[in-house]
Amino acid sequence: MTHSERVAEYLKQCGTFYLATVDGVRPCIRPAHDVCVCGDVIHFLFLKEDEIYGQLLNNDSAEICATHPDKSFIRFACHLREDKGEEPRKAMIKSCEESLNYIRNEGEQTIFRVDFGKVIITDFTGKTEEFSL
Repeated sequence: MTHSERVAEYLKQCGTFYLATVDGVRPCIRPAHDVCVCGDVIHFLFLKEDEIYGQLLNNDSAEICATHPDKSFIRFACHLREDKGEEPRKAMIKSCEESLNYIRNEGEQTIFRVDFGKVIITDFTGKTEEFSL
């Protein structure tokens, strides 16, 4: 399993993860849950009408944090860039079919890919594992 696949699977197992962006100088954090891997790159699904879309277009820096059911947690600092490719869209549709049922019109959603990321996973004993994507 690649690092990208491992991180995406970890986030899926968490169910909900928290994604932080910046709006000007103000930090913004929100829950998220739609993630997939395409071409060994992690992708996230967002609605174009949500504030996150404009925030990421203005500043692609983001951080993700989640607690796993096994009590470990992940911190993931990354750069997210919009990906308009057909393959990531197909992978996201396959991976996040349930979420897409709530989106009525094609074009309301967009996909962002991780261009670079630094991941830290800490288990319940405090042992950490770090790697880059």
